[in-house]
Amino acid sequence: MPIRAITNGIHTRSWLSHEIVELYTRYFGPRFVEKPADHAVWERVEAIPPAELWRIHQSRRERLVFFARKRLKNELRRQGAGMALQRAAEEALNPEALTIGFSRRFATYKRPTCSSGSPIG
Repeated sequence: MPIRAITNGIHTRSWLSHEIVELYTRYFGPRFVEKPADHAVWERVEAIPPAELWRIHQSRRERLVFFARKRLKNELRRQGAGMALQRAAEEALNPEALTIGFSRRFATYKRPTCSSGSPIG
């Protein structure tokens, strides 16, 4: 059998926040949890009030900014940064601004090696 495509899948219940799962279950019914990829489940997506979806989105964004600020402050503390810099970390990122970030997983088994064959880093 030929391989047509390789994709990264997700586990829907662990990828979505509990608030979104509750919202989707309320509007889509229990089938959403059972068959989240079923197109018939998504036919009711227009029934979700935009204000309700936006409220959850804002709440999740604020929690993400709070989490990032806390991690930054802890990392600065660990590195011995001064109190002024640690306090500045409490204001990092604006939950009202569009923030775009990029990352790429760098699995340890894919680590590049230098010419001697030993891992770099």
